[in-house]
Order: sequence, then structure tokens, then C-alpha cells
Amino acid sequence: QRQMCIRDRIGLDNVKAELMERGLDREAVDKLQPILELSGDNMQKLNQLKEVLAVSETGMKGIEEMEAVFGYVGRLGIDLTVELDLSLARGLNYYTGAIFEVKALDFAIGSICGGGRYDGLVQEISGDEARPGIGFAMGMERVLLALEKQNLLPEFDESIDAYVVCPKQENFALAFKTAIELRRAGFKVEYDFNGRSMKSQMKQANKFQAKQVLIFGEDELSRNAVTVRNMATSEQHEIAVNDIISYFNTL
Repeated sequence: QRQMCIRDRIGLDNVKAELMERGLDREAVDKLQPILELSGDNMQKLNQLKEVLAVSETGMKGIEEMEAVFGYVGRLGIDLTVELDLSLARGLNYYTGAIFEVKALDFAIGSICGGGRYDGLVQEISGDEARPGIGFAMGMERVLLALEKQNLLPEFDESIDAYVVCPKQENFALAFKTAIELRRAGFKVEYDFNGRSMKSQMKQANKFQAKQVLIFGEDELSRNAVTVRNMATSEQHEIAVNDIISYFNTL
């Protein structure tokens, strides 16, 4: 509990320091301290805010929005702990509304996701008309760490279903299209996009532990076909380009 209090104090001090960097004087920041230190459940905090911000039309509008958010959480029966924390500070130069952070319960690894509302960001970047927006970003390393601590990480099969080999750059468009179609069908597929030699591409296929290799050679394509090589047995045969998805579905 003492460690939690220390972390809260450090967080509050950082918020106050950033507010002063933004041009607020210490007296104004000190007036905000009671708001930043509100306690109780979410509705209790909002009720306390109503007393403090009763004379602020903008402040009351913000409270209405937060009440709506918690109303949705309650009505939808979301089985998550949602806490109103007025000491959060994210991107003060572009967020225009509520911000949020997601933490892993019982793991002291900080936020694993964060975001918020930014109504003016699109206009600021593109010069286009103002558009409402909301977004978030995840910290994948922290997500993986939390999953690992709970023994929830799946076992990954590092091999891929197919590697597309295309010796001639002029045939790359068809090879690339085939790779995309196989991926959309649920297969793990890689391909070369650096124009390397066929020998180098085959080495790359081995590196990816590809189960099958699709070779888009000149001779094969003249027959509207590709060569399929089984990398485990070295057996290979031709199949029609239009039958590739069907072929992989039978493996």
C-alpha cells in the first residue's frame, strides 16, 4: 500500500510539472490538486467534480460525457474494472476529450494500451475539415509479457505453409497476388520482394521452414501453371494457377 501511495504521488507530481510547463502558474495548479486527488468510486468522484466545477459550462459538459461512458459500461455489463483517474496525462497537444489507459490486473508492468479522443488531429495534419476521431495503440511487448506470466502464450509454429519463388521480376505481380490470396484463405505465406536469384530465394524458403514452395517460372507460366515443391520430400509437380487455393485446402 505504501508503494502504491508513492507511485500515486510521483504520478501526481509529474502531472503538476507538465501543467506548469504548459503555462499554468503554481497557484492555478495548486487549485487543481483537489480534483487530481479525488477518492471514492467513479460516481462519487463525478459528484465531487460537480461541486468543484459547478460554475464551468465546459467542466459540466465533460462530467456529462463521463457519466454517459460509465452508463454504457453499466448497461452493457462489461466485466472489466473501469476507474476514473483524473491524474492521467496523454498528448495534451492533440487529445480533445476523454483519454484512457489499459492495465493488466495483478501485473506491475504499466499500461498495455492507451488512447483517447482527438477531434482536431486530422484537420491539423491534413488541413482538411475537422473530423471526429478516437484511437489507441497497444504495447505488444507488455501484452506478451502479461500473457507469458499467466501461461497463456500459445505455442507458435515457426514454419510457414508456402514460400513464393519468382525468378523474373516481370512475373512478380502474379506471384504477389497469389501470396495475398493464400493469406486471405488462412495460410501462412512469404515471398521475396528484393529480386534475388532463385537460389537465394530457395535458401530463404528453407530459412522460413516452408512446407511448400511455389515457383513462378517462365516455362510454368507459359502453361498458366506453377511448380509446387514439397520441401520435406523434394517431390514437385505442376498445378494450374487457378487451382492453387483448392490444392492447399486439400493438404
